[in-house]
Amino acid sequence: LYIRVNRNWASTMFKIFLLFLLTFVFLSSACATEKIGNPINTRLEFQSSDTRNGHIVENISLEELQNKIEETVAKVAPSIIAIRVFSESYGISHGSGVIIDEEGYILTSEHLVNKAHSISVLFFNKEIYQAELVGSDIFSDLAIIKVNDATGLKKIEFGDSDKIKPGKFVLSFGNAFGYSFQDGQPTVTLGIISALDRVFTPFGAGRMYRRALQHDSAINPGSSGGPLCDLEGKMLGLNGVISSNTGNYAGVSFAVPVNIILDSIPLLKEGKEPVHPYIGIGGLENMISQPSVGAGRRGVLIKVVSKNSPAGEAGLQPGDIILEVNEKPVQGTVELLNWLSKSNVGDKIALRIIRFETLDKQGETLTFELTLGSRPK
Repeated sequence: LYIRVNRNWASTMFKIFLLFLLTFVFLSSACATEKIGNPINTRLEFQSSDTRNGHIVENISLEELQNKIEETVAKVAPSIIAIRVFSESYGISHGSGVIIDEEGYILTSEHLVNKAHSISVLFFNKEIYQAELVGSDIFSDLAIIKVNDATGLKKIEFGDSDKIKPGKFVLSFGNAFGYSFQDGQPTVTLGIISALDRVFTPFGAGRMYRRALQHDSAINPGSSGGPLCDLEGKMLGLNGVISSNTGNYAGVSFAVPVNIILDSIPLLKEGKEPVHPYIGIGGLENMISQPSVGAGRRGVLIKVVSKNSPAGEAGLQPGDIILEVNEKPVQGTVELLNWLSKSNVGDKIALRIIRFETLDKQGETLTFELTLGSRPK
């Protein structure tokens, strides 16, 4: 009796399992087709340029997207330069550059060439030239070098970094680890824009990436000075630094936005360093919910005020907390610095601050008017 009962139970369970399996197969087949014999729709929306909120939206397949990337790489690659620098301080180092006109001007990162004794460049056609440093901007980490007598140069196309949105596909081109200097073939990586308007201060206090583009396309040693492009092949920024605990790619890369670059190129070509607006405050720190300011209010604490600076001459002091600039609330340090990067030397501004004489007293709200100066070299 025991054996017969288990056999009946096993037979019943087998029939249930078989019915479940057939149902699963049927449902899977139905989901995999829109109609009998027609595969599921594998097309996707791809942003290239704009008609809907500034972007043309094309409905393309994954295969077409693959082809699009390959076409863009073929289009941009001839504009990429592999750079080899020799200096007494660092010996031989490698970096990247991008052709910005047919006259031989090449854009690259300032930190790559700032102490160079010689600069060699390798074009996509494997021709090697010696280049000279024409102009540099330490603060923005930008430099222009030039080669003479080179012909058939293909310049990069420029995009508009003010129209970028997080999630946009991007391609990074460069001379990662110096491999491109062997055959002229640039390293290409794919990623997306991760965030906008980052403020990053690499290599000490002398440089600052303002309104920086954060992305996750891989850049490594040797990639500095290579362009960040959209899938149309238009340059959106110049790669320069990464955030990493190892010194190699960790998914957080930064590029100088092209709109900042375009403002600097004319001066750099003339060997002049661009001027940057300057207040004369430092050691900035975000402050949140100060009791005397009001719950939830934000501001920027000033720890240092430089002598003979616009801030010093106006009467600002260490310990002051900036609440507003030109009657607009300041949410934090990043917002203040990005606002400053969009201003010009000579602009008149009004800073509303709160000052505490002692911690046990209510703060006093004051407004200071000053004129933006030029950042000291």
